[in-house]
Amino acid sequence: MAQALEKNAKDWYAKRSVQCLHTMFRMSKALALLPANKVIEGFEELVRQSRLSLNVEVAERYILYFRNQWMERVGPENFSVHGMPRQTNNDQEIFHRHLNGIMNHPRPAI
Repeated sequence: MAQALEKNAKDWYAKRSVQCLHTMFRMSKALALLPANKVIEGFEELVRQSRLSLNVEVAERYILYFRNQWMERVGPENFSVHGMPRQTNNDQEIFHRHLNGIMNHPRPAI
């Protein structure tokens, strides 16, 4: 989920350009950490945050994308990782995170 959200933020060239949008993108990734029954409440806060953005068009497009893809199509009960011992289903991602931690640098010069 987080990777898909990051990709969409980069596609709109707005990830770090405006602080309100950056906060909104970070908040949307954090929704997966909430219990499924609290995600709607968290999403409503995300919508409120989007209204503070100086770039309302980008914020509204992102909210529409998140609502359609994650809230309706996938559903909070399917993307919430709250209480799970492993909060990813990607074993390769876990391996690389551990490897990068051991090497202290994500791309060592070999």
